[in-house]
Amino acid sequence: MAAVWMRLRAELRARWRAWVGLALVAGLAGGLVTAAAAGARRTQTAYERMLATTSPHDVFLYQFSDVGLSELDPDAVVALPEVDEAARLSWFWADLGTPVGIAIPRDQTLGTQVDLAKIVRGRRADPDAPDEATASFAAADRYGIRVGSTIPLFPEEQPDDPPEVKRYREAFLAAGAPLELRVVGIQAGPYDLPPITIGSSIVAYATPSLYRIASRTEDLLQSSTDSVSIRLKRGAADLPAFERGLQALAGADPQIELEPRANTAASVRNAITPLSTAMWLLAGILGLSSLVIVGQTLTRHIAVSSDDNDTLGALGMTPREQWIVAMGRTLAIGTMSAGIAVIVAVALSPLTPLGIARIAEPSPGLYVDGPMIAMAIAGMLVAVASVSAFPAWRATTATRALGRARQGPAAPKVTAVAAFARAGASVPAVAGVHLALSRGSGRASLPIRSTVFGISIAAAALAASLGVAASLQHLLETPRLYGLTWDLQIVEFDPAADFTAPARTLNSEPGIAAVSYGGTGSIEIEGRTAEAQAITPIRGDAYPTMVEGRRPSAADEIALGARTLRIIGAAVGERVEVSLLEGAPRSMTIVGRVVNPALTQGELGESPLIDWESNRALFAEGDQKANTMLVRFAPGADVAGLTGRIADLVIPAEETAFVGLSDVVSPNETPRDVVNFGRVENLPIALSVALAALASAVLAHMVASSVRRRRRDLAILKTLGLGKRDVRAVVGWQATTLVISAIAVGIPAGVVGGRWAWTSLADRVGVVPAPRVSVGALALMIPAAIVLANLVAAIPGRIAARTQPALVLRTE
Repeated sequence: MAAVWMRLRAELRARWRAWVGLALVAGLAGGLVTAAAAGARRTQTAYERMLATTSPHDVFLYQFSDVGLSELDPDAVVALPEVDEAARLSWFWADLGTPVGIAIPRDQTLGTQVDLAKIVRGRRADPDAPDEATASFAAADRYGIRVGSTIPLFPEEQPDDPPEVKRYREAFLAAGAPLELRVVGIQAGPYDLPPITIGSSIVAYATPSLYRIASRTEDLLQSSTDSVSIRLKRGAADLPAFERGLQALAGADPQIELEPRANTAASVRNAITPLSTAMWLLAGILGLSSLVIVGQTLTRHIAVSSDDNDTLGALGMTPREQWIVAMGRTLAIGTMSAGIAVIVAVALSPLTPLGIARIAEPSPGLYVDGPMIAMAIAGMLVAVASVSAFPAWRATTATRALGRARQGPAAPKVTAVAAFARAGASVPAVAGVHLALSRGSGRASLPIRSTVFGISIAAAALAASLGVAASLQHLLETPRLYGLTWDLQIVEFDPAADFTAPARTLNSEPGIAAVSYGGTGSIEIEGRTAEAQAITPIRGDAYPTMVEGRRPSAADEIALGARTLRIIGAAVGERVEVSLLEGAPRSMTIVGRVVNPALTQGELGESPLIDWESNRALFAEGDQKANTMLVRFAPGADVAGLTGRIADLVIPAEETAFVGLSDVVSPNETPRDVVNFGRVENLPIALSVALAALASAVLAHMVASSVRRRRRDLAILKTLGLGKRDVRAVVGWQATTLVISAIAVGIPAGVVGGRWAWTSLADRVGVVPAPRVSVGALALMIPAAIVLANLVAAIPGRIAARTQPALVLRTE
């Protein structure tokens, strides 16, 4: 082994720059992959770590004394033995164009002992300032609230205000309470992240001082809704006993409304899942691309470094020892690259987590994921050894040496170079193209094909990522692709509500292009609970988008979303068992795949769709009325007037519009899956930048190696009269030719791969797959690649320009 160590030390002294250059390329690739994988883990665990540091409630109990609910003594609830900490609060209703809730804590327990909040922007509200508030992040995102915004506690005074509104306003003024709140901060607590279920009407948190003012007047307390946020001693394990205690306090037939933490936390986790999935996908794409690119680069390095194997063999070094030298060299490079990868990954860590997980992250900034870094180091060493083992063995065989001997010193002719010369190209251009396309021979040989292949992989992945980005942007801009084909949806949970007559009235209303009506309810499909929609179109196509098959129109027909089909393992044309939760099952045929944005609960791609008129008996034994209506306006219609007309039809005369119109929403209510999917719209751009950096590093390594190994050719060119500027142009043309050759293959492959990737992703999310090709971005990619190639070639070009022909040719 003494000969092995001697050879390794000699190579290190002579070629340490090449080793460092290759380690930089591999380290950059490994760092990008590690950063993406660690970012995926950080995104995936951000909410769990937020829950671990914010003392979240285990159950939220609300509306103690509202009409129709059992009377409960809040003090008795807090005194139950399972309760560890409890924060009592009241709600007041404010007006932001629709009724929204303002949470008013009774003391400082909320936010300090239960449901601690992270201040995203601004500062915390002063507990002694009754006119200050912090807005929840979800509400700020939805309503455009910023630090400095004001939230009116009452709508502007009107002459025809209902008596109760006038009474509450007068009570506020008499008590010295403010009529509006000033937002001094945006907070993100455990349940302030979108989507939120409990407290989804709460847009801001006031201060205990406002409650103290409100408590002076009985009218103000009567206008509020009492609630309590409770942390149990043993968490979810105490929930059954706590519920039994509530039942004992409420009486024989309690009507208690509570929301366990597990339900609301699941909503946030579901919202974060697409973000972490996208990051894992990014890590996978980068990992595969890097493995191919760096593997090709290592193979090229091994081939270049094997020039002395014949001489070493003649001196007595066995093929086994030569193989050990080659593997020791690559492992040394792998060790250096692993250290560089760790530095790159940690340096990039502040860019993650993504989306709402970034808001939830309790420790933003630099992040060291120990397990992921350890896996990355081990993975890089194993990968380097794996991709190098066979090329190193092949380089030590006698066959390669015999092949080189037969080949001789002559370089192969390149037809493309000859054609380029005949076309009248300049000498530097012809020489640069020749260096790029000619593999060379002997010590000047370079594996050109592996370099072009590696850059082609990066170019293909880059083109694919641009296609995914264009498709994602098209999805976000086209509501039809995620199922929304209407302008207004009205959902009324009052059992007496029936939109059958209003829907038929709107059918003949000028300015209405489409109207549908129906109902919603829970059903079971193959033993799996789902929130179903039953819709019958009256006019036009205000109807969820069908991707495959047709709309259900009979009592035994159903359309399912992509997720549901995937979960139950069914396909269009098959039959499934469908039933109410407590009813007998019926067999129904799947007639279509639908993109169904759930009107009440559930996620995109999950809500089943059936025909309302054919299936009334499926809901509440036929007693449920049509409580859902979908309306689309005609182009140029009087939207404000028609909205008022719809309000007159669906809201009882004795109720105010302040209450009733809260049920009317628009396509801006994008399904939460699409909203969170859209939060990663910059991820393909990040992937593009990473791949461009990796391709640049590979190109730089190749050009630098070419300048070093082909210094004889450069010396001859200078002897024949080329100046320094001409030599720099030669290197620039070489880099440009390599890049153009690579993107000529990579762009078409990337377009195909991008369309396939988006179609697969859209099918999985449950939206209409409508892939797009960003022609402008791809066209811009060509000149950008040429500019980048010349920038990469600038330093090697300057080195080549300093070549001294006398010294080089004398050593040759």
